Amino acid sequence: MLGRARICGQLAILLLMAACSREAPPVITPIASIAAARAEYSNRNVYVRGTVHNPFYLREADARLYSLDDGSGRIVVVVVQKDLPREGDVALVHGQIQPPDVVGGIPVRLRIVERERKIIAPGPDKH
Repeated sequence: MLGRARICGQLAILLLMAACSREAPPVITPIASIAAARAEYSNRNVYVRGTVHNPFYLREADARLYSLDDGSGRIVVVVVQKDLPREGDVALVHGQIQPPDVVGGIPVRLRIVERERKIIAPGPDKH
């Protein structure tokens, strides 16, 4: 009987450890919240999620950019050493909010430097 209780106790500990080792889902920050409190979010790492619009490569500045729209607002995403996502992709982006600045001679009011991107849903296939 004592052996059975011990095994059950060990099993419970293993199950608890497995449950605790799972990563919590990221907290997604609405783009409107970032836009409303730019100073508070400046240089902070956040997660944003939205639909990709206007991905393009600016050769003169060697910059890859796209816009991400979450329904509450839009933010420009600066891509570092990666391919661009496709128009219409739904993406989860982890990155650092940058202070207002100019990128490639274009004034950019709200932007995030992408550290990581996960495509949640691919955009419409255009063949």
